[in-house]
Amino acid sequence: GLRFLDRVGKGLRSAPRDAIVAGSTPKAMFGRAYGYHRAMDTGGALVGSSIAGAVIWWLGGVSSSSVRWVFAASIVPSALALLFIGPVTEPRIPPAPKGSGPARGGFHLTPAAWLLLAGVALWELANFSYAFVLLRLPDLGVPERYVPLGYIGFNVVYLLAAMPFGHLIDRLGIRAALLLAPLAGAAAYLTLGAPFGWFAAAAGLALYGVHAAAINTVPRAAVAHLAGPGSRGTMFGLVGSCALLGNVLAGSLWDWVGSARAMQAAGLLSLLALIPFALLPTRANQRA
Repeated sequence: GLRFLDRVGKGLRSAPRDAIVAGSTPKAMFGRAYGYHRAMDTGGALVGSSIAGAVIWWLGGVSSSSVRWVFAASIVPSALALLFIGPVTEPRIPPAPKGSGPARGGFHLTPAAWLLLAGVALWELANFSYAFVLLRLPDLGVPERYVPLGYIGFNVVYLLAAMPFGHLIDRLGIRAALLLAPLAGAAAYLTLGAPFGWFAAAAGLALYGVHAAAINTVPRAAVAHLAGPGSRGTMFGLVGSCALLGNVLAGSLWDWVGSARAMQAAGLLSLLALIPFALLPTRANQRA
């Protein structure tokens, strides 16, 4: 129940946060803005996880009755985060000229935005959670005691790749970035689905970190670029909701055909996202 509420909170904050970033950033820097955000988000996750892990180790492990205080202590950084929200001002959206389209509050998406949504939905369908990736590692021969190190390694790659992806978006343009980014996911899942033992585990984790940076940066910059200011919040919410079915599919495939086949299916699904992205108009490739 608490995990469910935690995810509800994430869903409620993500779309307005992404819309505020878009409304506060010059178009030429959309990629870098979202790359910076994902790098800081992942950096915070690394620091927080490391502190929590050290405290739990000091307490004697997760079986200690005192471990509940680690959860209770998490309210401190959460409360500090709230202090930074107060000074944030709502980006002003200028009223649309008469006859130019729906006014603020009216939802409207261009054909390019609908194609983007279709591509992201397919891409997210293949975006299996890192939990499935970590569960795959023992099948590749990685001892379970080393699996937490895999989580740390994946996040380090994610942190290092987020900003370069942001620069890539600003340099190449939205359409070109969307045609390149899903290839990282395809490479990651197909490598993790291969029977290459430790090599597949290490290479797959590294590629999965690049994939995570791509799928959490490129679609956000694309939405900021292709959706109108009056529709961005809704569009960000729709893009976020695309992630729902991916993990349901992952778990089902895992039980039906095994972990290797599930990873291979995710790799092929990642490639399907290229079809709607390739249909985006050429003008969508202008730099954000």
